Amino acid sequence: MTDAVKKNGINFGVTLAVILVLLNIVMYLVDLELFVNSALGFVRMFIIITLAILAVVQAKKALGGFINFKEAFTAFFITILIGLVAYTLSIIILFNVIDPQAKATLNEMYLRLALETMQNFTDDTKMLREVAEQQKGTDNLGIGTQLLGLAISIVGYSVVGLIVAAILKSKAKTEY
Repeated sequence: MTDAVKKNGINFGVTLAVILVLLNIVMYLVDLELFVNSALGFVRMFIIITLAILAVVQAKKALGGFINFKEAFTAFFITILIGLVAYTLSIIILFNVIDPQAKATLNEMYLRLALETMQNFTDDTKMLREVAEQQKGTDNLGIGTQLLGLAISIVGYSVVGLIVAAILKSKAKTEY
């Protein structure tokens, strides 16, 4: 792995981290409802994938237009790893250290959203009550839940990274 691959992955990863942490802070300051807004979740996903792809493209340019699969995936992976770790740490610190009351409010919002979503699929009130009782003790913003979410996100985005690396890879021209 070359320095250009690492450098681009780190630079774009730090940029992604700053964007995601600032996004969390703005959402926290503006309205907690933004954390349960699925459209913003898609925007966050778009930002993550876009910056990771840009890291691969920049690494490819720095390598003279030629990048192999491993280098392309590495640039993508470093970017998402730094960004997602910073994002997760910001959530953990914000809702477990700085403002645990906001965590309780958000957990209620997540429960309400889950129940509203389930009501679209069933009108069985007994089942809805059972699910509500099971979910009441769930801490969606707890450290363990966030670390599990981080691991799942890394795996999910890594699959995207494999696809991106396969598309953007190139082989060096051989001289005849």
